[in-house]
Amino acid sequence: MEIIRGPKVMFDATFIWIGITAITLVLLAFLIPRRIRYRIGKDSLEILLFGLPVRCILLNNIDAVSKKHTPWAEQWWSTWRPHRRRLLIRRRKGILKNVVITPKYRYQFKAELERAVSQRLKEN
Repeated sequence: MEIIRGPKVMFDATFIWIGITAITLVLLAFLIPRRIRYRIGKDSLEILLFGLPVRCILLNNIDAVSKKHTPWAEQWWSTWRPHRRRLLIRRRKGILKNVVITPKYRYQFKAELERAVSQRLKEN
């Protein structure tokens, strides 16, 4: 029996690593949207990924909250079917003024966010 050494072995190992990397990326792509959460803090709305803040929107900067949809927005979906869970947050400042989030109970979250924004604006 002959042991093959050289380029063929390296070629096979490369395909194995490419396959492992592709599978890992696909799994991450399916896991990440399910790990996005939203938290209303004292002075900001935080978007969390695996419990770590990745986006922060100041409550002073929020102009309006609605259930409309716009394609030109930052999309922070926490589900694969966002159609009945979308909330559009319109900011006062910024290049992209619209942010779309998908909380589980959008009307309850919308009411809590509007209450927090109005309280924050009264304080200032």
